[in-house]
Amino acid sequence: MNIDTYITDKIEKEIKSSHTKAVSYENTHNILTITGIALSACAAGVLAVGASTGINLGILIASVSCSLVSCATLLVDRIYDFEKKSIVAENKSKSLEKEKTCFQLKAGIYKNESESIFVERCEDLLK
Repeated sequence: MNIDTYITDKIEKEIKSSHTKAVSYENTHNILTITGIALSACAAGVLAVGASTGINLGILIASVSCSLVSCATLLVDRIYDFEKKSIVAENKSKSLEKEKTCFQLKAGIYKNESESIFVERCEDLLK
């Protein structure tokens, strides 16, 4: 495989793929965040209704409210996971784009047109 094919077939595809993953993870992160906020707001509303009603209904409403808060709390871990995945994927995309650009412009360590260094550095980023 020559270097142009390597850049086109592997690096550019990985840049697009990593960027797409980053956007997808960010969208999931946003959805989970909004869901967590909505669950917390519902729990507060349920508690408010429960406080103004009779004891038996109040206990039921408090139980439902606690369940909603538990669900919102569980979402927090997932929110951080997707935020982290989004950052990692975007950094990978940007790093590969930077390596490709530097190589094509013969900048920095690529002044002497070292294809092997380029491939090694890109393969390290692909791991």
